[in-house]
Amino acid sequence: MSFTPPPVGPLPIIQLAGIVLPTYQVFMSMMLSFLAIYVFLRADKKGVSGTTALDLFIVVVLSGAIGARLFHVIYEEPHFYMQSPVQIFFFWQGGFVYYGGFLCGLIAGYVTLRLKRESFILWCDFFAPVASIAYAVGRIACFLEGCCYGKVCELPWAYGGRHPTQLYAVGIELCIYLGLLHLEKIKAFAARPGGIFMTWVLLHGLERLFIEFFRDDDRGSFIAGMSVSTLISLGLVLSAGIYFFKRPK
Repeated sequence: MSFTPPPVGPLPIIQLAGIVLPTYQVFMSMMLSFLAIYVFLRADKKGVSGTTALDLFIVVVLSGAIGARLFHVIYEEPHFYMQSPVQIFFFWQGGFVYYGGFLCGLIAGYVTLRLKRESFILWCDFFAPVASIAYAVGRIACFLEGCCYGKVCELPWAYGGRHPTQLYAVGIELCIYLGLLHLEKIKAFAARPGGIFMTWVLLHGLERLFIEFFRDDDRGSFIAGMSVSTLISLGLVLSAGIYFFKRPK
């Protein structure tokens, strides 16, 4: 089989009045703005503090951005950044890892809630659908940019001769998001702390395991033939499985 070059996204840049803007950054900035509004409206609907919700949102976004960048530097391109450390701060050139952002955001959220003396697991339930829709929309940005592409594919829906793994993720995650909203309406399920969040952890972990099988972009170091993202996904699925197995009925 002949070499198939990495695909270029359908809209990697946006040109406005002679100004060239990277689509990914513009798209993500718009998404975060809409998510902030969504979080506030969701807080009002759920009867929780809108101030606390927005505080958490800001903390998670900022710490998540730092964590996503550090994961990229540490395990995707460590040799490159060792030779040119100043490039670490050139974040506008891309280079973020979702799981790095997720883990750092989770830790920062936990610390913040401890200081506020609020329930960590209840707020995890609140933010689970937010995380789900954010991931789905973020993968649209990846598709437009052309990153996170898949293996060579000859199926009718292939893009650039490869699996559109970004769109696979969008479709699956949107289904998960709608499923979480449905579960919230089931009082017996939603009343159990952690149920909504751990459901998302389980389904998202399974989704990532599926997507990782089709991805073909450079994902840094591998352990036992598996990418770090695959190992984290396995850890999420395992932790969710333990939670549901041990949770009182």
